[in-house]
Amino acid sequence: MNLKRSPFSILNKERREIDYIKGVYKRKIQAEIESYKDPED
Repeated sequence: MNLKRSPFSILNKERREIDYIKGVYKRKIQAEIESYKDPED
């Protein structure tokens, strides 16, 4: 069991969460763009 907590692990966790959220929003926006493109074809 590791009781010592480094601030870096916390920062990495937050960064990973932010990257995940960014990825989710990118996919959402991309899907929306695709849905607008489709009717034009």
